[in-house]
Amino acid sequence: MDRELFEDRFKVDKIDPDNKTPFRNVSRVHLISYSDKQNRRYIEVDINIQIYPVSITDSFLIKVTNCDHIKNVYSQEDLNKPSEKDSYDYVMYGVVFEIE
Repeated sequence: MDRELFEDRFKVDKIDPDNKTPFRNVSRVHLISYSDKQNRRYIEVDINIQIYPVSITDSFLIKVTNCDHIKNVYSQEDLNKPSEKDSYDYVMYGVVFEIE
């Protein structure tokens, strides 16, 4: 069972501000939550812009969960099964490097 760490709505603040994209077709997108100033969150996320184009006017509902039980998110049988990920436009699997 997934454990939700947080869910919040974010707006795009900057796209590739340092002009250092880590991978081809990927942009580092800086996001700021719409929460009040005291509870505001900041996220940097790498998005494949060829699959999911992003502009400075976009906003996203982001949900971060702990899903340690997933062994291979790219297996064909997993991709064809209905799941919660079907409710979202873009789903990523990876490591959270830092939480402050």
